[in-house]
Amino acid sequence: MNEQILFLSRMEFIVLLLAGGIQHIECFPLPDAEQADERQMIEAVYHLIVDGLLETNGGEIRPSENIREFMDVMRNPETYVRIEPADASLPQKICYCGEKIVVLENVQEEDKAFRLFIIRKDDFWAWLTDSVDISATVFDKREEALHMLEFCPIAGEERALLLAQEHPEAFCKAGTWMVRVQNILKENAYASLRFVDGATGTLQKEVLFVQGSMNTWVLWCVPCADIFAEQVDCVYVEPDSVELRGKLLKTMNRRDAE
Repeated sequence: MNEQILFLSRMEFIVLLLAGGIQHIECFPLPDAEQADERQMIEAVYHLIVDGLLETNGGEIRPSENIREFMDVMRNPETYVRIEPADASLPQKICYCGEKIVVLENVQEEDKAFRLFIIRKDDFWAWLTDSVDISATVFDKREEALHMLEFCPIAGEERALLLAQEHPEAFCKAGTWMVRVQNILKENAYASLRFVDGATGTLQKEVLFVQGSMNTWVLWCVPCADIFAEQVDCVYVEPDSVELRGKLLKTMNRRDAE
């Protein structure tokens, strides 16, 4: 497993992307030739070569073997996940998912703008829980979590309230649904996750983690293309559980969350 953690300036990141054959990246517009600062680009190339992330062969500049695993996943992800923490002091993140997951964080620390590293798919929820401070999962099985609702009237009322709320305007601006749910519960939201098809750029589902009175709620919404459906977008609400997290991750390449 690649255990590198890379800290990159904006120009270093741009140079790496271009050298790796990546012409477009979500939420990060690349400059055209007229916008590029030649001096800054030359300095970035020099630093990346010194750090062993780029190599030269005559007039060609290409990613070194140390960085190719990152570039391969970012160039052709099966899915990417846009993560917006509710806490504005935490960095926004994009996860590029292949056999492993490349994590890109907008850290803005000193002269570095981005942090780039790789995690295993099996480590995704543990990493996310830590990085956005989601409360620990109480239940292993979904059945156990749902059974809890029979004995906790407050939790049952909260779930009914959340199910009664429609997803706002079919996947509008990121964070809109999270703020709305937080206002309904009067509790803290943790993060919004948007799962996007890597080939088409189509939004597959949005997932929210939010604190309830008795437990952490997981909400997810799946786009519905059926014009005869009662709901334009189908919303699901369940207490958090290890089994539910695993199901959401395994099915993230499919439109149907169930």
